[in-house]
Amino acid sequence: KDVTGAKLDFEGVKENDPSALHKPLMSGQLLCELVNCIQPGCVKRIERKEAPFQMRENVSRFIAAAKSLGVPTNELFDTPDLVEGRNLRQVQICLYALGRACFNMEQ
Repeated sequence: KDVTGAKLDFEGVKENDPSALHKPLMSGQLLCELVNCIQPGCVKRIERKEAPFQMRENVSRFIAAAKSLGVPTNELFDTPDLVEGRNLRQVQICLYALGRACFNMEQ
């Protein structure tokens, strides 16, 4: 919320439960907005339709942007990990890694 202004509803979800990330992030829109807040223009086009192909495109663009911002390859996730909910723990790891990468970025 502090970065993108988006309000996520985690009511009734256990703290640090990666499954809570699936619904609000699976379209990739919020993730693309996040990296654009960190580095404007990092993701040039964000698909606003929530069709499966567009969601996959957004998530792929986020992953590429995260890598360009310094997230190590072993801490990135694959598109199906988020879109299909296969490995939400890896999505969580990637978001933490993005935070660390931002902390280490030059201002």
